[in-house]
Amino acid sequence: MKQVSFADVVNTCNLKEEQLEVPEWGGFIVVREMTAEARDAYEHSLFSQNEQGSFDKNLSNARAKLIAACVVGPDGKRMFDTEQKITVLGNQPISTINPIFDKCQEINSMGADEIEEIAGN
Repeated sequence: MKQVSFADVVNTCNLKEEQLEVPEWGGFIVVREMTAEARDAYEHSLFSQNEQGSFDKNLSNARAKLIAACVVGPDGKRMFDTEQKITVLGNQPISTINPIFDKCQEINSMGADEIEEIAGN
């Protein structure tokens, strides 16, 4: 077995992708695995700093934020890439959002216990 080089790391960054049928939207979406940086950004978005400088949980639109971090358009870029688009996504019916949210959790190996840990800490 050889020692891995930086070039090996760069050349093997393959993110998993899966198509998910969303009949309510008339077709399918592509759900992509997050990078470590995107995962950290998502987790950070679940907290807000209060006036005392400490952090409080901010679970507002948490499902939409995760979906926004994972769903890519035909161009390969995030489909929901602005706060306005994330808000629109968050106003979709929960019956549409939950299967997408579940797929995002699955492709990113996020179990329910991990979500609870993030929310609890």
